[in-house]
Amino acid sequence: MLAKHLMLSLMLSGAAFAQSRGAVSWFHPGSPQDAETAALLSYDMAVNFGLLKPYQTQVFAAPLLTPQGPQLPMDVLYQEGFTEPTLPEHLLVLQDALGVKTVIGGQVKGGEVVLLLRQGDQDQQVTVTADPKNLRTATLKKVAELLKTSLVIPKLAPAALAAPLQDLEKLDLLSAVAPYKDAKDAAVKAFFDTLIAPKNTLDVAYQAILQGPKQLLDLDVKEAPSLVSYQALYLEQNGQTTAALDLLAKSKFPYARTLSEVIAMTRGQELPENWPPEKRGVLTAAQAVILKNTGVTVKDTREALYQFLPHSEYALSEYSFLAFDQNNFQAARTVLERLVSINPNKPLYHTNLGWAQYKTGDALKALLSTNKALQINPEDEIAAYNLGLYNFTLGNDASARQAYDYAFSLGSYKDTQMALADLEESPDPRSHFYSGVLYEQLGNFPKAFQNIKQYMTLTLSASEQENAQGIADRVDQAHCDFELKDQPWFTVKGEAIQQIKQGEFLQANFNVRCSVVLPMPVTVKYTLSQNGEVYSAAEFTPALKPSTLGFRISEPLIPLQEIKEGELKSEIQVTGANGVTKTFTQIFQVQGQATLLERLNSAGLQMVNLYGNPVVNKDPVADLGRQLQTLFQDPVRFKAMYPGLSAEQLVQVQAITPEKIQQVLDQVLARVGADVAPGSKIFFPDVYISYVLQPEAQPAEDQPAAP
Repeated sequence: MLAKHLMLSLMLSGAAFAQSRGAVSWFHPGSPQDAETAALLSYDMAVNFGLLKPYQTQVFAAPLLTPQGPQLPMDVLYQEGFTEPTLPEHLLVLQDALGVKTVIGGQVKGGEVVLLLRQGDQDQQVTVTADPKNLRTATLKKVAELLKTSLVIPKLAPAALAAPLQDLEKLDLLSAVAPYKDAKDAAVKAFFDTLIAPKNTLDVAYQAILQGPKQLLDLDVKEAPSLVSYQALYLEQNGQTTAALDLLAKSKFPYARTLSEVIAMTRGQELPENWPPEKRGVLTAAQAVILKNTGVTVKDTREALYQFLPHSEYALSEYSFLAFDQNNFQAARTVLERLVSINPNKPLYHTNLGWAQYKTGDALKALLSTNKALQINPEDEIAAYNLGLYNFTLGNDASARQAYDYAFSLGSYKDTQMALADLEESPDPRSHFYSGVLYEQLGNFPKAFQNIKQYMTLTLSASEQENAQGIADRVDQAHCDFELKDQPWFTVKGEAIQQIKQGEFLQANFNVRCSVVLPMPVTVKYTLSQNGEVYSAAEFTPALKPSTLGFRISEPLIPLQEIKEGELKSEIQVTGANGVTKTFTQIFQVQGQATLLERLNSAGLQMVNLYGNPVVNKDPVADLGRQLQTLFQDPVRFKAMYPGLSAEQLVQVQAITPEKIQQVLDQVLARVGADVAPGSKIFFPDVYISYVLQPEAQPAEDQPAAP
């Protein structure tokens, strides 16, 4: 069985533009002793050749849009971001994400620098060797030679900047500027000034990205094309989608078109046919893969992404799924062997490597890989089921049974169904025993009986025959007759319904039971109707564990504001995978209007004091009015609890009327089941003050649709 896998929040927003000449990526230290030199050389490279500084390169890169939000491409594609050794393909990603022609990076180790330079579609790798004291100067001169530019006297950053630069690589701006007051060297002070009080546009953009994205909207920068993506995202996330799309449409940044198409898609528009087009670059290929994994119909770019980035963990992982989809198990195995070496602590890779090994005929290695997955994550249900399959294949019957028993406790019935499909592919007739056991765990007793009887036609030992006969007898007699235990509905928790009143809440309590394993999946459908008209209806198929004998559904909460007097009919229909259906019918009488207290009790809401004790006795409006008056009569406590209120606002909140209290309670009750959970404890002054001070709703430009 193959295990499937499905960001930073918007820490970057706004629009500005990188120097068109290029950018510097952080140089990677070959050892901890090389960290200072690597950080300083990264900065030297930018200053001497007028390129984006490495910390700007890091955050100016246009983001990929993921289900978790916008995320830096290096973090998505390489997991560890900039902490991995620089590879030529890293520069390709940065080149595409920044919209620049030239990117420089490399690795520092002792007296040697492996220098990487990407210009256009050409990569150069040069090794510079020198005495450690002269290594930075020698490297800068070599870069000048490669760039065919002059460099008379290289400018070297003071050693005091090494620690702040390393903090910036960690995106820790506060630690980076902490030594500012103690700085005496003019060059060091100037560096801190670019971070604390920036004047250069790109320095201002960097500060804005980390501390105040809105400031980027005020910048008119044309050297860093990628930052238009952050300006657009800021606008889009603040309800100005049209303005965001217009901004991207005017940009010459290649990835801007992709970004605009994806934003438009999230707002209900369709992507162009056969999206994405060819030759859109590596970021677009990655974006298409992300969308495909969320169920969007796009061109499959997983192979293209792998060709672009053969060392990217993300690209390798996605390519392994492509290989599985194509039944190319040897290719999947080769890629997964690389993945477990890149990230040996990810159980998914070991689980899927085991599957690839099994499908290429190596059940023993599959067993070892799967054991490794379970050592890392004992809750990996796919690995547990696979362990049963591999042990069965190797003839380890006792271990196979133990593995399947363990798997039953972890996964849902869907995992068991997939494990069954794997067993039924086996040519070994002994598989009928295990499939019979799995069918019993799903409540499919006829199939369980059939498979066990097939198994019993084999030559078995006396103990095996006796065990199989016991299972066959048990499943042959098993029959599920659905029961609905307890009262399926209540208006006040723990109390039987005598009659229903308008304005109450009807809460579900469907306790479905069977004397044997339920025939999974089980579907529960309820219908509430009056005079033949449906008032409310819904259907549920819970993700049950195998061998389940019962479950409870309590999600439905039905507000009865619109209910009419008379009979309310409840029908609860329970259907098993075997097609057997049982319907439970009840008739309730609806009469009268619920009082405010009854509505609160029906929703299970408790209005409490600061100690969590109830404050409502019989009259909610009067009791809560007294709570508010008591609070307002203690100005010291009130000011401490609600600081910052203006004199005008104080007058507003202290003008208590029964009508306002009623309105606030009505609003709270209207939110029950949405953002107010049934049974909540509520400190009423909080919601009252919030309600009284809430501004009038203003129409927002381009009000975003639900994604």
